[in-house]
Amino acid sequence: MKLGVARFRGMSIALVGLIGCSGAEMAQPVAADSRAALTEVLSAVTARCPDLQGPPSSPKPSRDRLFVEAVILDVSSAVAEQASLSTLQRLPQTAPVQLVATPHLLADFDQPSQMVLGLNGETPEQLSLVRWSLLPRRADREVVLEVELALEPPASKHVPSPAPRTLRFAATVRENEPALARVEWDQASQRSLLIVFRTFEAQGEEDLRAIFQCMMQQHAQAVRERGR
Repeated sequence: MKLGVARFRGMSIALVGLIGCSGAEMAQPVAADSRAALTEVLSAVTARCPDLQGPPSSPKPSRDRLFVEAVILDVSSAVAEQASLSTLQRLPQTAPVQLVATPHLLADFDQPSQMVLGLNGETPEQLSLVRWSLLPRRADREVVLEVELALEPPASKHVPSPAPRTLRFAATVRENEPALARVEWDQASQRSLLIVFRTFEAQGEEDLRAIFQCMMQQHAQAVRERGR
């Protein structure tokens, strides 16, 4: 499992390098190839895994762990207010948007879990995620995620050493369904995060293998659709 998480973390870093824009105060329009790559990421995370759904009439056995994947975007607060899951895939073509991170985490229910990403001592050229923490709690047929994000704002000529930001919020999610959260991270510049969550309950290596297989298949499908 550690190797799997590391692999997707490496993919996240590579995507940030590909899609992320330079510029401190505002995300700039991205190149066509980068927009297409971000569209692929959004297409994959907003899909469902049909093989993991199971017959609706059969009760699903209880599982004590939750696999959480997220796509974190930096946009203007005006864009965040208008965004929805149905319009999200078109966002890279219609608005300036920056991919901040695509973290994944395996958490125990009712137990805090976190992933530290770090910056290797370098000054970030764009908004960066340095740590995220999750506390999942069951709520009827849903799950409430208590989320904490530690962000490192980009430096600029006006603010060479900006103060780190910590955001805390709760998001309600359902298994195998995308959920969209909006959180303002900089009121002065009217910047917000759009965060897409997708979650899967897991118990053992077999469940994790099926989840990762689905994610890789959806990524491949998104690439094929892009090539059409």
